[in-house]
Amino acid sequence: MAKPRDRKRTYKIIKFEKDRDGFPVRSQRPVMKGLTLEEAQAHCQRKDTRGKNWFHGYTEEFPK
Repeated sequence: MAKPRDRKRTYKIIKFEKDRDGFPVRSQRPVMKGLTLEEAQAHCQRKDTRGKNWFHGYTEEFPK
């Protein structure tokens, strides 16, 4: 029986933009990939990662 591999969790940054009704819509391409949780959180807390109608968020990456 094969041993399960220990997988390091990685995260990607996604840009969200508000639609005309003000709801966030996720972009199709990630801004950055392969980050640790701490790196992703630090990135999204920076002031230059948000604006009036957009912001960066993060989500866990899953292998295909």
